[in-house]
Amino acid sequence: MRSEKKIIKPGYSFSIILCTCFVSAIGALIFNLLPLLINSAKLTFAFSDQQLGLMGSFFLAGFTLVTFSAVFWIQRTNWRYMGLAGLLTLVCSMLLMSSVSQLQWLYLLLTTSGLGASVLFCLAMAILAEAPDPASAFGIKAAVEMGVASGLLYLLPRLLTDLPFGRVMVAAALVAIVLGLLVFKMPVRSCRQPVAEHPHKGGRGSRLTWLGLLGMLFYFAGQTAEWTFLGRMGQAEGFDQVLVGKVLSFVKFLGAVGALTAGLLGDRFGRFLPFVFGFILFFVSVSLLLNSGTLFNYITGGALFEFSWGLLLAYMMGLIATSDSSGRLVVLIPSTLAIGGAFGPGFAGYLITGDSFAPVIWFTTVTALAGMVIFLWILRSLQQQNLATIVAPNLKPCVVRVE
Repeated sequence: MRSEKKIIKPGYSFSIILCTCFVSAIGALIFNLLPLLINSAKLTFAFSDQQLGLMGSFFLAGFTLVTFSAVFWIQRTNWRYMGLAGLLTLVCSMLLMSSVSQLQWLYLLLTTSGLGASVLFCLAMAILAEAPDPASAFGIKAAVEMGVASGLLYLLPRLLTDLPFGRVMVAAALVAIVLGLLVFKMPVRSCRQPVAEHPHKGGRGSRLTWLGLLGMLFYFAGQTAEWTFLGRMGQAEGFDQVLVGKVLSFVKFLGAVGALTAGLLGDRFGRFLPFVFGFILFFVSVSLLLNSGTLFNYITGGALFEFSWGLLLAYMMGLIATSDSSGRLVVLIPSTLAIGGAFGPGFAGYLITGDSFAPVIWFTTVTALAGMVIFLWILRSLQQQNLATIVAPNLKPCVVRVE
């Protein structure tokens, strides 16, 4: 028997938001495991750093192919069916990757896995953008994603001796299958009403949204470059493989803490102070990583880097969602992340000279500066228009069917 439960607040209930966050974690799984996957591929196949950097680029290239089309299908399709299709594509690609050893086939399957992961990620972005407090929802999303990745980064090096690439992919695929059951808990359709654009935002709001996407592209390109080679930085310093795995797990956990901090704080202290605080932590982290000859600097630098990343990314997504009254442009966030992520690691691989990763860190610093300037300008513009406190416009109360 079916009953109907009305949610009074606009947007979705917390249980739906939480399930959606776990679905998003599947879409982000390969990306969040990139340092481990790259270390595993290095040990298993002995690929060069340039070839390893392109692994992330091929995955995110496939990711981008889907995200560009999301503006056309995201409001017109059954979200559960699309989520199931994305899940099957991702899992099949991961299982096939476990049995290949040739670089060209690995690149191809990373691309197809990006297609499936992108569908899941886009759906999650569309759902969470309709939450009563988008910044808080995106913070919870990032915390769940990083928490799942942190657990795997901790467990896999202990369970799988020498990190054989095939077994790592099978383990990740099994996690995706288990969490994928939550696809059936996602809403079927959007809660947004097809109404005219918010009268206070007009065309300027759209321009700010596009500018925010550009700022996120700069920021994410640098962050993914550093994250991709963070494990290799530890190897280059002579740290043990198991120790590097522990460090990656720990810093990814702190990334989840940073995202959860954003989720808990929301807009309680405004958005300017969290942005400034996050960027200060980031600049301290890169100064430590530039002098990462000691284990303390490596761990502390990586921890501050991940914490600030989780914190800042949630507020960036929330700010973009706030400026987008139509709900159509927010689904371009995954495209932006994919383009930045595809470019960053591939470009960074060609910056590495010998065992020196300083050029990668400087690249990350410059792109973060560009993102900081853009987002602080957007925040100032929204505050001047008295829009910074507007949350999830054009939403109607949802009717959630409970079996």
